[in-house]
This record gives sequence, structure tokens and C-alpha cells, in this order.
Amino acid sequence: MYGYQIIKHLSTVTQQQILVKEAALYPALHKLEARGLLESEFREVSGRQRKYYRLSEKGKKVARQEGTELAQFTAAIQQLLRPS
Repeated sequence: MYGYQIIKHLSTVTQQQILVKEAALYPALHKLEARGLLESEFREVSGRQRKYYRLSEKGKKVARQEGTELAQFTAAIQQLLRPS
């Protein structure tokens, strides 16, 4: 996906609960790319160059690991919030 697609996707999937501005997205994408978690390529679309991003193999591994950690953390918080 290219930047604008990412912004729209996040907004749609989260029912506008997560709204990301371009000024926040692009520095994050560049940092993830520098860490080897994203790969990018330029493609010409309607005479314009767009930079498309995708998770690298390393990025996929880190996403799975951090997703598991987030699920464990969320479960722990839910336990804390349950009435006794």
C-alpha cells in the first residue's frame, strides 16, 4: 500500500477511531524501513511515482511476536478490570 491507502485503511478498519495524519505516518514508515521491517518500491501510477510499502520477512516476524505480546498484555488488563 502507499501512504494515502494506509491512512484510509486505518481509518476504515477502526471505524474512524484511529486517525493518522501524513505528518505522523511518513516518519514512522521511514523509521520502520530503516530498521528493516518494511520494504518499499516506487511504481508509476497515472504518470505519478508512488512509494508502496510492505512488511519485510523480518517485519512479519516482529509483527507476529509483538501481536502475541499485545494480546497477552490486553488479557492481563482485562483481568485487572473484571469485578471480583
